[in-house]
Amino acid sequence: MSIICIAKGTATIGLTTRGADGKIISQTPARWEHDPDGGCVALWTMNPETEEQEAPARIYGDWQASEYLGDVLAELKPRRKVNLPDFPAIVRGHGRRYGHLRVLPEFWL
Repeated sequence: MSIICIAKGTATIGLTTRGADGKIISQTPARWEHDPDGGCVALWTMNPETEEQEAPARIYGDWQASEYLGDVLAELKPRRKVNLPDFPAIVRGHGRRYGHLRVLPEFWL
């Protein structure tokens, strides 16, 4: 069993620029900064005995709740059915209209 960690912050993608000869001109490393007002969510697991990170963190936009919460559930490996609604099934069940908006189910996959 692992420790499941989730944090909110700001993720910056790294960048390497190479010249025509293939040599590195400039390099900016990727980085994570904890920030309660940040727009990203990081999810990772730690070994409970050594408290070391087990694998690279997965980074999501804070609006991608179904993805990072789904991954949290995958890490938890519940043995019973969880009580989360199946939003894609709800949208499909209501056809292509949801309230006054037209919803295309293919965007809910």
